Amino acid sequence: MPFKWSEGLEKAARDHVDDIGLKSLVSSIGTDGSMPTDRISRYGVIDETWAESNIFGAVDAREVVERLIVCDNQPTRGYRKTLFNDQLKYCGINCG
Repeated sequence: MPFKWSEGLEKAARDHVDDIGLKSLVSSIGTDGSMPTDRISRYGVIDETWAESNIFGAVDAREVVERLIVCDNQPTRGYRKTLFNDQLKYCGINCG
């Protein structure tokens, strides 16, 4: 089943991009110590199942999708498991 778009998750992703992007940081933790759950909570209610997938240094959208699906050099294939987790219903995306 396809993901449904979430404005709140997009805003949470935007906040993170705006925070760490210009500083060239590679982290799920914001410069203020915020965690993904903190950012998600700003714009909605966190369900029992949530995930954050950060792709850093991709050249274009195609490369982002390839990294999410292929997961080279990631033995647990975490991105792939997240992308195809049927308990996750919504997505929000931002880049910068």
